[in-house]
Amino acid sequence: MVLGDKIGEGRTADVYRWMEDRVIKLYKPSMEEWAEKEAETARLVASAGLPVPQVYGLQETAGRLGVVYERVEGAPLTRRLFEGASSPEAAGRQLAGLHARIHAGEGRGLRPFDEVLRERIGHAPALAPEAKEELLRRLDRLSAGEERLCHGDFHPDNVLLASNGPVVIDWMTAVRGAPETDAARTWLLLEHGGMPPGLPSALQEQLTRVRSRLSRCYLDEYCSLTGRSRENIETWVPLVAAARLVELEEGEKRSLLQLIDEWLREG
Repeated sequence: MVLGDKIGEGRTADVYRWMEDRVIKLYKPSMEEWAEKEAETARLVASAGLPVPQVYGLQETAGRLGVVYERVEGAPLTRRLFEGASSPEAAGRQLAGLHARIHAGEGRGLRPFDEVLRERIGHAPALAPEAKEELLRRLDRLSAGEERLCHGDFHPDNVLLASNGPVVIDWMTAVRGAPETDAARTWLLLEHGGMPPGLPSALQEQLTRVRSRLSRCYLDEYCSLTGRSRENIETWVPLVAAARLVELEEGEKRSLLQLIDEWLREG
């Protein structure tokens, strides 16, 4: 089977058209161990009745291992938001509703979120040893033993707006744990995600205002739908922020380190 056009590219994998109605997510050679995990996770999530692409299994092609999915025709929520087709408030409510549905599912069989955080905080670059110790102490106190399904990287780019409704993609990071942890990471990405490189300062200010409205509405709606408190979600923010340090380039990393220091000093 000949690969079609490349339609997506990330740190771990590239996405290509595959047959008439499918795509294949081909993992980069150093990341192929993730392919089996993602295929298994995709089947688990689909069985929960969530709006996700159908998964057809593993496929090796061009010397790389990949996962074959149903092709979903639809723009990411991010694009609709910045084209003005959706207001930040409407997008925030839509995100919150989808996230609440995800967290209603069982996460048995997936890796514990606490375990992922502990590992990443331990390897977080430039994080002072005393800060790591404090964060790990907080993690020990917060761990609640919940086993809800968590996406692990839920943000507007991972929501495609298809003709029959939104579809949630990219489940490679799915874990089980406390929904507050997952919601805290989403809020962090919405409120403090890095700016696109080379963006003029005027557009940076506009983007900051839009993201602030989006994150505020997301959190308000999520708490209203789930009955979970803003305060409990906020307690997880320094932990998910520290864990995120392993993913970032230097510029965004410095900014996040400053925020972590402020959050720790505030208690």
